[in-house]
Parts: sequence; C-alpha cells; structure tokens
Amino acid sequence: MLKYFKNPKDATHLMHIHPMVVLIMVDMILYVSANGYNPVITSVIRTPDQNKRVGSVSDTHVTGRSFDVRCKDWDNNFKKEFKTYFENKYKGHGAIGQDGTEKLVVIHGEGDNNHCHIQVAKIYGDPMIWMKI
Repeated sequence: MLKYFKNPKDATHLMHIHPMVVLIMVDMILYVSANGYNPVITSVIRTPDQNKRVGSVSDTHVTGRSFDVRCKDWDNNFKKEFKTYFENKYKGHGAIGQDGTEKLVVIHGEGDNNHCHIQVAKIYGDPMIWMKI
C-alpha cells in the first residue's frame, strides 16, 4: 500500500480515518490501476496550519474525511469517467458542497497540481483527527 502514497508517512493516516474513507480510497486505487494509470495519493490528513498554507477552502482534510489523488497524467475522458463512476457508486456518501449539492469527487488544480479531491460526508469525520497523527 505504501507505493501508492507520494509521502509514505501519509499511509499511517489510514489507521486514523473512518473505514468508509479507506474503502473508497482502496476502491479508487484498484480502479485507476486496472485502467492503466498510476494512482498516487498526495494528501490525506492535514493540520489546520497546513490546510491554510495550501489555500484550502474546506476542512475536509483537517477532519480526516478526504484525500487527494494525482490525476495530471490521466486522459480527460478518463477523469470524467472516474468522477461519474464513483459519484454514482458512492451516492449518499459524498460531502455537501457550498452550493448544497453532493460532491464526492472534485477535480481541480493545473499542471503538476492537477488532482481529484475526494471528500465524504461529515458523519465520517473527526474534528480533532489531525491531533492524533
């Protein structure tokens, strides 16, 4: 499992996050691999300071209910397929965005920072999880 993390230390975060987040992560790693791409988890849990430094607008990493998957090398059609497939498969588990709609997969960033931000509902988070890592 370590080989799928940009920073192998982040793999220890799996012990602290909700099993639903781990299930979705493993499912996505298998799906991306089966489609010929190299899945790389670039971020899991962040402290509030780390979150602020990267300019995040949500607390999903701070509460341990999200992770980022690098997608800069994925074909645009595969990105759309990935988003659609997982949003349908895990409907009801995604985070509710500022506009009131459910969003499990948010694709953003450009160049080397292009990534899929995966975020689950608040029921899967722990507001103090960053203190446990």
